[in-house]
Amino acid sequence: MLRSLLSNSILKNSLWYTAGNIGYAASSWLIVILITNVLGLDSVGIYALAFAISAPVFMLTNMRLRLVITSDAKAEHANTDYYSLRFITSLTALFIIISYSFVFIDNAHMRWVLLIIAGAKCFESLSDIIYGFFQKNDDLFNVGLSLILKSIVSVIISILIIYKGGNLIHIALGLIVSHVIILLLYDLNAVLLKTELSSPSVLNFFFQRSS
Repeated sequence: MLRSLLSNSILKNSLWYTAGNIGYAASSWLIVILITNVLGLDSVGIYALAFAISAPVFMLTNMRLRLVITSDAKAEHANTDYYSLRFITSLTALFIIISYSFVFIDNAHMRWVLLIIAGAKCFESLSDIIYGFFQKNDDLFNVGLSLILKSIVSVIISILIIYKGGNLIHIALGLIVSHVIILLLYDLNAVLLKTELSSPSVLNFFFQRSS
């Protein structure tokens, strides 16, 4: 009986996590196709360049904290330590990208797209550390569902922006909006329910000393 339950739990986590990653990759692909077909190759080139510049910076500054919080089985460090460090490293990454954009990029349109995409990566990195909390508690269901919701919201917003005649900057802003919506309305609420706080709030979550 125990083996059956364990297998079902592992299968459920694996399916939802896989579905979330596939959905997120598919939404990114779909947005690139929309930009290519509607705004042209120049716009999709700028969009791709913005991710090519920002992604490695955040990859380095994230310091694999999600893996660290997952492996901290004895809770030797408080949750607030991880969240505070991730907040600081995200701001550091943003500062690096801002500095780079003003030194090496002359085109104002390209610079704005890069800065907005970097802002979206900031919020994405905050969600990532929450995913580490879920993973630590053997709950990849919430990780997968969050990724799926983020994918759906980002695609819908991008389609609406293109339908209304928006440009690449508007689409980049739409990515920030989708990341913020899921972070505030789903990720934080899900982790607060997981910790069973009596009066859920963002501040309670970030200053909770242990999981």
